[in-house]
Amino acid sequence: MIAYDVKPFQVSGPGWMDAERYELSATMPPETTKEQFRTMMQNLLADRFKLAAHRETREIPIYALVVAKNGPKMKESTAVPAPENGEPPEPPAVPAHPKIGTDGFPVISEKRPGLSTMMMPGRTRLTAQQQTMQDLADRLTDVLARPVMDETSLSAKYDFVLTFTLEAMNTPGTMSPMTGRADASSTYVPDGEAPQDLFTSIQTQLGLRLASKKGPVSTVVIDHLEKAPTEN
Repeated sequence: MIAYDVKPFQVSGPGWMDAERYELSATMPPETTKEQFRTMMQNLLADRFKLAAHRETREIPIYALVVAKNGPKMKESTAVPAPENGEPPEPPAVPAHPKIGTDGFPVISEKRPGLSTMMMPGRTRLTAQQQTMQDLADRLTDVLARPVMDETSLSAKYDFVLTFTLEAMNTPGTMSPMTGRADASSTYVPDGEAPQDLFTSIQTQLGLRLASKKGPVSTVVIDHLEKAPTEN
């Protein structure tokens, strides 16, 4: 995935790739760029594992991020001055002992451009400042482990907060090791109702919707790969 800059769902190869573990040793010059590093990784895999692969476009299940029936509920961002040194700002620091809000998340007053993820027991929060719908789609791709395509036609940048639970997408609670039954207490509810699942939260909080469909996705197909690599 690193060598070819792809996600897990974009790789097609033998099943043992997900089970076998290896330790590889290699070096590279300190001035190596990201593109050069990926080429070096590809060459390393070809040299040590005799990897042969090709790219092809396949129709696979995806999600389309679209505007819900009643329109978006997000706030358009206001313009912010560019940083003086040209470097992107650092994410806001979380104090060692932050105050916890009624929603169960630390209270952070400082806001900077970007899309940050904060996870607490039973709930996840995405906080966006100056973010596009493509930025959101890219982050949701990582969360859902399935391609999310931006089909909103919204071209502005937005500020929004999205709070949801991933557990509720599969089961009302995790299995208790003591009873073997679903444990509703696994979802932390500080004051109020438990968070909604991701699909419901996107619609109720952002006015967007995730539509399941099939679409073309570029994949890396492994044609040959040896299980026993050459020595370091």
